[in-house]
Amino acid sequence: MAGWSEHINSILLWHWIWLECGKPNTGYVYSIMKKTRHKYHYAVRNLKKQELHVKKLRLPQNIDNSVNFWRELKKLDIYMYHGLSNASWNAI
Repeated sequence: MAGWSEHINSILLWHWIWLECGKPNTGYVYSIMKKTRHKYHYAVRNLKKQELHVKKLRLPQNIDNSVNFWRELKKLDIYMYHGLSNASWNAI
């Protein structure tokens, strides 16, 4: 993912600043930490969805090799059981 290391560094920096300020529950530092944490988790979710999309696109290439096809399909089923609903599966 482009810019991933800069994104992580920004999140870690704000998390560290938040810790150094005594983990405040309100205020400017708290709101920035929350926003950067939200952006991080959003980026991780999108990255996982992109990986699933790529795997789904590669699945038809494995039809010639039936063992590999079923193995890859089983891997995709694991993704289904870990938080992706049928609605997100069909949207991909």
